[in-house]
Amino acid sequence: MVCLSTAEAEFVAAVEAGKASQWISNMLHEILGSQPAPILILEDNQACILIIMSGRNPTMRHLGRVHRISIQWLHENLGKHPNKDSTILFYQDTHNMSADMYAKGFGTKDTWDHALH
Repeated sequence: MVCLSTAEAEFVAAVEAGKASQWISNMLHEILGSQPAPILILEDNQACILIIMSGRNPTMRHLGRVHRISIQWLHENLGKHPNKDSTILFYQDTHNMSADMYAKGFGTKDTWDHALH
């Protein structure tokens, strides 16, 4: 998959994280019969968060056609939509994102050591 911007790549990741976490939450709800716990999705891209919260971005209107994802779906499930589910989108500083060790280069030993902890 080729993305033309960081925010676009973050949208693709947010959709996949949202779908997978909702599927797991619904499965556990059916098996255990308890109320589903809120799902916390950590995001370090502020542009992605702002677009999800507003539900609009005319410069990325191609996402549905190219990646088969919907900004409106993200807004309805993760944003400030009145009927949203219990999923919480939370800003996390990029220095604290442990998954970045798979996507970013490290210039010094200290940054690598920080990513490992």
